[in-house]
Amino acid sequence: MKLRTSYTLLNLWRRGQYTQAIEYYLRLRQITSQAIEEGTMYDQYATEWVDLYKKLPEEWGGDELISPQSQVKIEVSYNDMADLVAVLDILDEKVLWENKTGDSKDSADYATDFQIPIYFVACELKGIPVDYAIINHYNQMLPISNSNPDRTKIWNTEKERERGKNFLNTLIPEIYQYFIDNAIPLDNKSNIGYNSK
Repeated sequence: MKLRTSYTLLNLWRRGQYTQAIEYYLRLRQITSQAIEEGTMYDQYATEWVDLYKKLPEEWGGDELISPQSQVKIEVSYNDMADLVAVLDILDEKVLWENKTGDSKDSADYATDFQIPIYFVACELKGIPVDYAIINHYNQMLPISNSNPDRTKIWNTEKERERGKNFLNTLIPEIYQYFIDNAIPLDNKSNIGYNSK
């Protein structure tokens, strides 16, 4: 049995939120906050808009898209310990769009994180060609303007994929071993209890 890993799990773990990470993995509790709920609402709205009109909503720039696929789920074997799961907001030809909302970060902040590099790794392993990603950030607290939304483009380079792999290779063994040592079931389709130290 392998660990079913995702950016959410890895991000919770690296921030030291171990209990939340385990509960998220075992589907015992949803990770939520007002900001997450608002982001989910906007994400659903954007997905429905893209599916209907084949373009981004005005809040995210209104760009015409070619053949967009929304909420593309990728599941791929990463190594002997873990499978990698990624859900792409929008995949349009060879462009990955990741939509973000809120006023705590801008697109450049998100670009320094590991979500997009991990998505590049997942796409590479699945054989999905991606040239670059665009992090499209909309601050719903401000009016739409020339600076809202803001965007950052990240090219799918070997360096970015290596960043993603380093992140995965650092955290996966630690999480996997913790789960094994504490008899936490790797099968995350159940909500069986676990022994927490």
